[in-house]
Amino acid sequence: MANTLEDRLKQKRLEISLNEVTQVSNTSDNKGVFTSIETDENNRKLYYTKMFDSFHGFGIKKRKNDIFYISLRDLLDQDKKESFHLFSLKAGDKFLGMFYGFKRRKKPVGLPYIHEVTKENKTINIYKAYYVEFRFKTGSVFCLVNGIRLLIRKDRLETKYCQTLLEALIRLEKEIHEFYNQKLPYGGLITKWISKKLK
Repeated sequence: MANTLEDRLKQKRLEISLNEVTQVSNTSDNKGVFTSIETDENNRKLYYTKMFDSFHGFGIKKRKNDIFYISLRDLLDQDKKESFHLFSLKAGDKFLGMFYGFKRRKKPVGLPYIHEVTKENKTINIYKAYYVEFRFKTGSVFCLVNGIRLLIRKDRLETKYCQTLLEALIRLEKEIHEFYNQKLPYGGLITKWISKKLK
């Protein structure tokens, strides 16, 4: 009986701590940074952000060192930025690391661009949503970043945009692991992931 009550109390604490993740000070509008929140078969909460272009900034909040903020650039408007927070661990939770990957989308995201030769406005449909996952024992946050798809293309990897994004991800890995008092695997994570996936 006591064990069941203790389990329910732990679950309630978990729900409260995970709900804090969605209480984001959004810099652009009131829609929020997360497009969906799901529960997996192990009762873990999975948070998915909108698709963003790249990172704007991140780090530990100056006045609150138990909050790690991540600010991202909008996919279509580089001047528009939104952010969310990762919090320090609560009892019973554990940071399991950062992971990279992609999910296939049912509906594509249309990304407008100007053709280099003809100077015409065109749209490319994106069916794969590349993400950085912040995985915890109690749930995960999937941060969808469109620029990651370019990191696995040999013809694009050496561009200034890709090198800047790669440097940002290397710094993010280091700072997140320090924030959660975890040792970053030797050589980092993104470089190993790129070398496996490079086309």
